[in-house]
Amino acid sequence: MHALNLKTVATPLLALSFAAVAGGAIAAPAQDPPPTRTTSPANRGGNATAETTQRDSDSQALGLLAALNENEIAAARQAQQKGVSGAYLEFAQLMQTQHGDNLRKTRQLGALGSGAEVESLKNKGRQELAELGRLQGKDYEVAYARAMVKGHQDALALIDGRLSDLARSAAVKSHLAQTRQHVAMHLQMAEDLPAAAATAAR
Repeated sequence: MHALNLKTVATPLLALSFAAVAGGAIAAPAQDPPPTRTTSPANRGGNATAETTQRDSDSQALGLLAALNENEIAAARQAQQKGVSGAYLEFAQLMQTQHGDNLRKTRQLGALGSGAEVESLKNKGRQELAELGRLQGKDYEVAYARAMVKGHQDALALIDGRLSDLARSAAVKSHLAQTRQHVAMHLQMAEDLPAAAATAAR
């Protein structure tokens, strides 16, 4: 009888041990003290990893947006140095002011990401600026207007695509939404510049 009882008790206990090891879903025996830790180290690590991923993703979005602003500011300064006048000068001054303000707000939201993607965007801006820099007078104004139309079209595509995918926090998403409104307005203004409008009418 004793052997039979021991075998009968041991079998479910053994099964219980295997189940606890395999799934961890079965509670400890009643005589053991209840666990005092509500969050396992693994879960804490998972939360930390998720937070780090969100922060890194937001940082990359901010880094790309900052590069975009820096490119526009550099183009606006160059246009003024080239002596553009009338509507071109007003547009360049507005671009320097508003993209400068956006850059300041972007920096306030967190660390700016870096890396190959950000550097590629910066290099693109430098190359386009170098090409514009070879021109003078009316030729420059025409090229500047066209560059502003294309640049703001590209900026909208970047915001709607890559940056929207990267943005995680509510603050960064809100900033992107406000930025998009300004960029869309800038695009409309660029399209209304005399040289751009004349090109579109052809």
